Amino acid sequence: MSTELVHYDAAMRELAIAHKLDEVKDIRDKALAMEIYARQANNLEAEDRCKEIRIRAERKWGQLYSASEKAPAGRPRNSSNETRDFDRPKTLDEMGVSYDQSSKWQKLGEVPDDEFEAAVAERRVEQLTAKPEMAGPVEPVNANVLWLWGRLREFRDRGLLAMTPDELEATATAHMATEINELAPVVGDWLLQWR
Repeated sequence: MSTELVHYDAAMRELAIAHKLDEVKDIRDKALAMEIYARQANNLEAEDRCKEIRIRAERKWGQLYSASEKAPAGRPRNSSNETRDFDRPKTLDEMGVSYDQSSKWQKLGEVPDDEFEAAVAERRVEQLTAKPEMAGPVEPVNANVLWLWGRLREFRDRGLLAMTPDELEATATAHMATEINELAPVVGDWLLQWR
């Protein structure tokens, strides 16, 4: 069995058991990154598999979002005196989803199962929604950029940005704390150059 098929099967299993919006969004984002990578490598089979996973994840996200409680309208609270309410629904912006993406994915979620599966089999899923998201040529993406993007997303997804560094440092070993204290300023300075 090819490595691509193993990864495809694992991603499909992961998607099948995912039941939270952020889990499904993460699967979708990883599939999109791998789809771009496979396109750059001219691996059409891998690109097709990644595209299918991405589209299935977008559909599932749309279904879950349509059935979920929505965040209240208006700006999210941002006062330093307030603690973040982890139980409240996240806004689209907090989930890293644009209004257009949300609308498109919800439309995908409304497509009857038999029509969706036929479109997947015929590789015409993009026709089920208004406009394809990946139209046009894709610029090459460096593997290090994909890695960096994933790590930075993990800061958000794991809730680290809602914590203080002191909270984390209190649980670190002495060796870990020393290395973090050495590396964090260097990495922070390097990231400040990203513009």
